[in-house]
Amino acid sequence: MSLLQEATINEQGAAKMAWYGPQGSGKTTAATLVAAGLSLTYHKGAPIAFFDTEKGSDFAKNLLDVEGVKMLRVKSRAFSDLLQSVKEAEQAGCCAFIVDSMSHVWSELMDAFCRAKKIKRIEFQHWRELKASWGEWTDSMLNSPLHMLLCGRAGKVYEYEENENGKKELVTTGTKFKAEGEFGYEPDLLVELWLEREDGKKKGSHLIHKGIVLKDRSAHVNGHEFSWKDKSYKKGDYRLVFNCFDAYFKSLTIGQHSAAISSATSDRMFDSNGDGSYVRQQKLRQAGIEDWDATMDLMFPGSTAAMKRNRAIVGEAITGVRSRTKFEQFDVKQIQECVGTLMALEHRLKSEPVATESDLLSMVEIAKEDWRTVPQDITLLELLAKKSVAAVQEQKEQEAAAVPF
Repeated sequence: MSLLQEATINEQGAAKMAWYGPQGSGKTTAATLVAAGLSLTYHKGAPIAFFDTEKGSDFAKNLLDVEGVKMLRVKSRAFSDLLQSVKEAEQAGCCAFIVDSMSHVWSELMDAFCRAKKIKRIEFQHWRELKASWGEWTDSMLNSPLHMLLCGRAGKVYEYEENENGKKELVTTGTKFKAEGEFGYEPDLLVELWLEREDGKKKGSHLIHKGIVLKDRSAHVNGHEFSWKDKSYKKGDYRLVFNCFDAYFKSLTIGQHSAAISSATSDRMFDSNGDGSYVRQQKLRQAGIEDWDATMDLMFPGSTAAMKRNRAIVGEAITGVRSRTKFEQFDVKQIQECVGTLMALEHRLKSEPVATESDLLSMVEIAKEDWRTVPQDITLLELLAKKSVAAVQEQKEQEAAAVPF
């Protein structure tokens, strides 16, 4: 079956949204209001799951109670609990899954890794293994039919810039979602939040939560800004935030999520030593060349003029080239054919020695035919184990004729 199939519909049926910002910017509230809107608009008031690392669910529950939406929650920072909670939320019929905050979960995973490795800090060589564990969450988050609303703290982005004296300085150039370094790339919609006063000159004026959509894969609300006042919640107020993303939600096929990322791997490309196909080919080529040289030395030993000439005659007759460099550039199959022919010649010469160069060339042609007629179930690896063509054929015939008791 072909991997490529015609795309007929948008298979993304679940919102994957991430919110980050400084303390008090409204991450928990925004995620809760959007989750309430998704539940009431698309899922008939289905429950919302909340993975709580900092007690925000206690206050979010008050908002959901007003709307009559049930919350299922777990208070934990353990990465393992997060993975289990997603499965339980799906089984319980939840429609959305809030994580507040991902920053704590990432920190807990790093701490657990250090304890397991008995190290105080994570070094460069550890990151690959750690990121592989984090990848379990990424796969779960993307493939789940649940709407994912993920909150995180704001981290700073640092870069080196050249100052007026020509020296490099480490400066802050922006902010990012504070979790595993590449996590901000995973959600389909990424929002940065911050907090302002309604009247900056007037003490006690309302606080205004503001946000900007930094990424929207649907391209409907990318770059849009929105805001809402920090005030007592009234029934239906979820629309103040939820409606800002209406175009994004309508671009999804909500209720028909089937955009699972394939679990296929490229393991078959590597052998038990971890060598990829290119490395294996190089090793096979080198092994073939070494067996070619060893067999030549056994057949025509020494450095006399006669032996050197015999090696040159046989080499050109089998390979078709005189240049050693050209021979080493042959692909693996060509080198294996040359080695097989040479081994067949070695066997012939042991039973039928020749005295002239013309007889030697004739014997090469016979050896080529020997190699061409070797049964396909005789592998070159058997020949490379220094068994002759005839010996391997005889062994195969004996094994086939053997009658089991």
